[in-house]
Amino acid sequence: MSIEEPRGDSIVKRFAAAAILSASPALADYSDHDGVRIFSERPCTEVIAELDRSFDDLNDGTRDGLARLAPAMAKTGMTFGFLLGFDTAEGGLQGAEETTLRRLRLACARSPQTPALDLLRDFTD
Repeated sequence: MSIEEPRGDSIVKRFAAAAILSASPALADYSDHDGVRIFSERPCTEVIAELDRSFDDLNDGTRDGLARLAPAMAKTGMTFGFLLGFDTAEGGLQGAEETTLRRLRLACARSPQTPALDLLRDFTD
């Protein structure tokens, strides 16, 4: 019997299973989760930086590179997911000429220390 390296699709399946589990009702209180706190407690500039993040520095094609890349991609995915989820829950916050992300970028440029969640809530008024 030989031990083989995990294939890429195996790693993707494990990641998907972890993502599904994290969305289960058993873990419903997520207010202390880093993916929420970046929106609720940190300056909006951190959200924008995460959404604009490049993975080029992590993507070196090695197994260690994949180990660094997967959590970084998950964090960025959660950040996009929070933004899209908030937008959907509010019935769409995009303006007549701009997306919700563009509105967030503009509001953050005017008030860079304000948490992104506060800026998003202002769009609902």
